[in-house]
Amino acid sequence: MLQQTLQGMQQLANAFVVLSSTAEDGEIEQLMESKRRQAEDELKVRELQARLQHHKGDKDEVPGEEGAEPQEEQKVDTTESPVFSTSMLTDREARLIGTTSPVIP
Repeated sequence: MLQQTLQGMQQLANAFVVLSSTAEDGEIEQLMESKRRQAEDELKVRELQARLQHHKGDKDEVPGEEGAEPQEEQKVDTTESPVFSTSMLTDREARLIGTTSPVIP
């Protein structure tokens, strides 16, 4: 009887481990997906800022100043920065992936 109870508890504990690791994997996947989307959004913002600067430069030119030197276009770095390797985790993200324990009030 005691042996059966012990085996049942071990099976239950193993099931909890599997369930918790599956939940963590899903949360980690969601976190990675949100980081990827954030990197894409940041790239789009940099590209739009570069286009905006280019258009502002076109509007700033005054017609009739033929002798004026042409302005060089300012280049904005639109290359994607390595978000995954250098980003710091927020406190919430760290709790999501289990690197810190939640603060209990």
